[in-house]
Amino acid sequence: MAKAQAKALYDFESGGPGELSFNADDILTILRQDVGAGWWEAINNRGETGLVPQSYFDVISYKEPTMPPPLPPANTKPTWGGVATKPNRPITSQHSLHPPQQQQIQQQSQINNAQDDYDDDWDDDDDSSTTTEQEQNSVETNGTRGVRNSDDKGKPSVKVSAFSRFSSFVKSGGEAYLFENQKELSESEKMFAVIETMDGPAWQSLDVPYSCSITSPKKESKFHGIKTFIAYQLTPSFSNIQVSRRYKHFDWLQQRLVVKFSTIPIPPLPEKQISGRFEEDFVTQRLRQLQMWIDRMCQHPVIAKSEVFLHFLTCTDEKKWKIGKRQAEKDDLCGAMFFRAVKVPQFPSLDSKQADMSIEKFGKFVKSLDDSLRHLTAISESNVKKHIGPFKKEFQKLGGSFTALAKSFEYDERPASLGLTKAIEHTGRTYDEIGELFAKQPQNDMLYLLEGLHSYKGLLSTVPDTLMIHKSAQTKIQDQSSKLTSAELQKVQNRADVISYAILADVEHLQRYRVHDFANYMRAYLGGQIEFYKQITQKLEESLKQYPNDT
Repeated sequence: MAKAQAKALYDFESGGPGELSFNADDILTILRQDVGAGWWEAINNRGETGLVPQSYFDVISYKEPTMPPPLPPANTKPTWGGVATKPNRPITSQHSLHPPQQQQIQQQSQINNAQDDYDDDWDDDDDSSTTTEQEQNSVETNGTRGVRNSDDKGKPSVKVSAFSRFSSFVKSGGEAYLFENQKELSESEKMFAVIETMDGPAWQSLDVPYSCSITSPKKESKFHGIKTFIAYQLTPSFSNIQVSRRYKHFDWLQQRLVVKFSTIPIPPLPEKQISGRFEEDFVTQRLRQLQMWIDRMCQHPVIAKSEVFLHFLTCTDEKKWKIGKRQAEKDDLCGAMFFRAVKVPQFPSLDSKQADMSIEKFGKFVKSLDDSLRHLTAISESNVKKHIGPFKKEFQKLGGSFTALAKSFEYDERPASLGLTKAIEHTGRTYDEIGELFAKQPQNDMLYLLEGLHSYKGLLSTVPDTLMIHKSAQTKIQDQSSKLTSAELQKVQNRADVISYAILADVEHLQRYRVHDFANYMRAYLGGQIEFYKQITQKLEESLKQYPNDT
């Protein structure tokens, strides 16, 4: 691939090993554009190399190779920009185009092919979801991580975030929202309202809250069994009309929510199956996890009233589904433009310093909570393994020892001894049964707790980037303040306040439901533990009754 010179549009500070810091207007040489997940490998004029976010650069020149690239092997699918193209479509030579023309054709080719493939493979749960380059530049794929290939010798393997949320915010019109005059929506057109509460800014609640149940997972197929998938039945409480959705429908919805709501943490979906095919335990587990995910979406007052979410919950006609799907993908109020539809309190005005402190404090809370969840998850998973293995074995070993003792007592056939022998045999069976109880217990309490912890780990992984939007927006305003009049600066600050209000409202929402969720997790876990030890106590009491006091 030809090396390119690229000019940085914004400052970037390295977030970890393997990343390269730079300032706006720096000129870097792009070494690799195929790293993936929105990142390039670059080198600066000091000879330092590292990963840089693609969306922060404008390519200004290409260094053409002295020899043309080799032809692809016969009978292979050509690719264009990483997206497989159909064999019967001619591909224009990329070296005959100037960079802007090349980028424009490359993006359009990806968009067209992605749309075709998405419709063709809509029913195939094994195919990975297709996201156009246009969407990748405007949104972050929540909860995903890009992994740099370690096959190249001498190049370190590092993990990087798939996208910087603020860079995607800029690309989706963030600077235009802050600094350019735009037609304001009327108050009646602003669908989402932030209100002041005792706990700070909060999203206005739904007039009528609702829920949605997911039931009856069923294996279905098409093309005479060539393609198989699991269909889940969703029933929203406000209509009680059942709709059928597959995992790929959920995947599309999750991506659209990330596109639209740049400051709302959208948790990732449960992972797809890696091995096997629709085993009962896997389907049941995914059903529970999808239910937790959809519950979280229904609880959010912004998502729950959004058109794309309601379309997902209610549309039963295939033709209308496709129309609504295309409309959602062409929504104008996405990314930064979403804030135009947000109504915020006018009085009292937002205290910027207090907002900064609140958001910074919440960021520290998220970091601490994430560390605690990782530790609790590790301990809980270890506990599950002990229940299934060592605990079960130890109790059954003890039971086996009692049984062996009873066997030795059988040599004494006197009536007075026979009762004791049977009692000890009963005790041996009791401890064997207690071992089985230990092995089965995690599915009654610990696994539910673990699923809740994993759900929150996924949610928390999306929070830091949303908080960075506030910080970066304020930094951008400070950088431009000297170029603005007082009136212009006030107008820009008012728009930035809308962003801050939206973030603070989501902070309040997350904290409120965290209290609710973890109280439920702990009640369920402790209730399961109490029932577990009651069963053990009951079995031991029954065994004790086998030993009369007069023996």
